[in-house]
Amino acid sequence: MVTQYLAAGFDLVRIYREAAPGPRALLDAAIEARRLGHTLSLPLPFLATAAEAYLTDTEWDLLPENWVHESLAQLTRSVKGVQGPLHPQKRPRGVTQSHSIVPIYRVADFLVDHCRAERRAKPVPPLFWQAAAQHCDGEAAHNLAVAAAARGLIQVACQLWAAAGRHSEIADILVKAGRMEEALPWFARAAQAGDPKAAHTAALELARAGRLDDVPLWADHRPGTSDDRYVKTWTATILSESGHTDAAVTWFARAADAGDTTGLLSAAEALASDGRVDEALVWFERAFAAGDDEAPAIAAEICVGTGRFDQALNWIERCQQPERASYLRQTADELRQAGREQDAIAWCARAAEAVNGIAVPQTVRTMDSTLSDSQHDPITYEPSGRQSCQDTPPGNHSQLGSVSAWAARAETRAEARPLAAARRLADGGDIDAALQLAEEAAMAGDPTALAWGAQQLADRGEWDRSLSWCRNAVAAGSEWAAHLAVVCLDELGRAREAEQLERYGWTPTTDIAAPWHLKSPPRATDPPVQPQSGHNAGDQTSWVQ
Repeated sequence: MVTQYLAAGFDLVRIYREAAPGPRALLDAAIEARRLGHTLSLPLPFLATAAEAYLTDTEWDLLPENWVHESLAQLTRSVKGVQGPLHPQKRPRGVTQSHSIVPIYRVADFLVDHCRAERRAKPVPPLFWQAAAQHCDGEAAHNLAVAAAARGLIQVACQLWAAAGRHSEIADILVKAGRMEEALPWFARAAQAGDPKAAHTAALELARAGRLDDVPLWADHRPGTSDDRYVKTWTATILSESGHTDAAVTWFARAADAGDTTGLLSAAEALASDGRVDEALVWFERAFAAGDDEAPAIAAEICVGTGRFDQALNWIERCQQPERASYLRQTADELRQAGREQDAIAWCARAAEAVNGIAVPQTVRTMDSTLSDSQHDPITYEPSGRQSCQDTPPGNHSQLGSVSAWAARAETRAEARPLAAARRLADGGDIDAALQLAEEAAMAGDPTALAWGAQQLADRGEWDRSLSWCRNAVAAGSEWAAHLAVVCLDELGRAREAEQLERYGWTPTTDIAAPWHLKSPPRATDPPVQPQSGHNAGDQTSWVQ
């Protein structure tokens, strides 16, 4: 069976290479769609429309009106006992026949895998994206939107995400483009549709933008926040996550005053993260007094880490038994690492007395007898009393030699690749020869080579050439190169173009997109623009003004 599959696979490739323009275009569209993430099921209206992107003007003029059906008749013939390169997708056995009247096709996996590499560094034709926006929805639209976003096609990505009902993704990409006001309605729509993270993300982005007064308003978009106490705690958490510690502490205090003490510990940790340990300890006291059993252990750890050993001991005395043992040992280790061996010995004595009968780890009990030769002692005593070896005899690592040998071989093989050779040339100062090899690597199916070349030129201050490489890298799917292009434009003194690129992205022809705007999203109660069957043919351009 495997032999039959492989033999047929090579015939599939031959059919593809020798196909007439019509059948070849259908296969190109199907391969492209699968490569970019479309699901296995390819609706015929999408395939037929997308295939037009892979025909020249002359080929299109010469095709008969029924070229799609003629092409399908050729491509669906079986090959050596297996299905043809493009074949109808049948319902699974035992499953009720679908009511969908749209024909669905699948392209041979062998053909997709064979052609994937050679298409990886090639730009996706604009008509393909137009067909996707017109005919795709559901998971297929979402996956293609991700591919479009990676290529800086913000407008196309938004159209596809709208078709997929993925409103949060639209909001996220608009925020990244600096279009906060346009993003907020999409966050609200996502929250209304039941996305539990939408309100949190919107509030967090507003806080990062310094719009602190707008943060509490988004609590209304979250289920279960009608209680004013929890609204305050939620707001404080958002402000803390965005780095606005003072504002967060104020809201945590308001929540505590209203009766919700669950945020006291968070306030303490936020202050400690800002290095305001003395203030944090006051909040740890409040949290512990409110019944938070985790407060002593965290406070003890912070005190140990900042050298407040006397305060650490006070907190350790309030810890539950496991935490006491852990932080007693940690404190002794901190003192020893700081070169304060006598202090460590004294600490052990005080700690052993303070725990008042609690089982102290062996590391602490024997500290005074092991400090002097600790650097030579390979044994560490765990709290359970079991011993673990720190220094393994060399003989136990005998296999590392063979592993290293294999690693060296792998490195040698990797260096033979064009991009690796290009790196060596660039390191030697021969940038032009390096870029030529990078182009060869890209043609061989390595899209990272284009982004690498753009970065090399940027590092040398050749911003015009770097921008040109960025265009090609973006077309091949390098999201990183899309950001580098903005930097190139800035460095070239083209600030207005840089801002426009950042806000509106690229066109499918790798030009800077003209300003465009999204309409407000529908409410959760509104009927969808398209039926969510997975195989519709609606026009998604209505989402863009």
